[in-house]
Amino acid sequence: MVEDSADDTLLIAAELQRGGLDPVFERVETEAALRTALEAHSWDLIICDYAMPRFGGPEALAIYREKAPDVPFISVSGTVGEETVAEMMKAGAHDYVMKSKLGRLVPAVKRELRAAQERRERRQAEAIASYLAAIVQSCDDAIIGKTLDGTIVSWNQGAERLYGYTAAEMLGRPISALIPSYRPAELPEILDSVRRGAGVDGLETVRLRKDGSPVEVSLTVSPIRDSSGRIVGASTVSRDITRRKQAENEQLALIKDLTAALAHAHP
Repeated sequence: MVEDSADDTLLIAAELQRGGLDPVFERVETEAALRTALEAHSWDLIICDYAMPRFGGPEALAIYREKAPDVPFISVSGTVGEETVAEMMKAGAHDYVMKSKLGRLVPAVKRELRAAQERRERRQAEAIASYLAAIVQSCDDAIIGKTLDGTIVSWNQGAERLYGYTAAEMLGRPISALIPSYRPAELPEILDSVRRGAGVDGLETVRLRKDGSPVEVSLTVSPIRDSSGRIVGASTVSRDITRRKQAENEQLALIKDLTAALAHAHP
């Protein structure tokens, strides 16, 4: 509480208690004390008087914006003009309550505390989404998002490397552009499995690069669900297995040659 009156501080604290809150507070009335308090603790709320002998609301608001811009800041003061209230709100205060109308304080505090929590949760969700997007983009495997009708909606750098298409070339196009014409049933079967919530794990198949050359891949296709659990699309992770298949074929050819040699060997 940025307040020069100890009596008014106790009055505000009592009003918060009557509203079901349990305030643990520190009263400050100078710039130095406010800076020290903001650096020493993590606060949920700042309640600030507008006019004090050695310090004022506008100065406190400027420090708040520098040190704790996400903490709700509510100005509680005596009679001031509407112009002053408008200036404080424009400068960054979240609300303004007259000391003669403290009944507005608790609803304002609860509203701003909820809003601050929602801002924190939103930033956290955005940070997680950004981190996950970075993981997807930097993954060596091709990761492709598509709708239930097969339209491509996301295309990472791994997909660019594997298939030769840029994201700009593929977003909005059907995933069938990558599937050889001699495998017509494969996509409908995969999408049907996704719609059932089953997906596909480790399907070894062939896809086409931009230059038309085939590439052997292992696919894992998983359903994408919205916040209500409804399946709205599919995520495909494609891994190039060309070298592995080549090594397997070479090994099979070697075994075949050895078997033939042994069959023609004389005792």
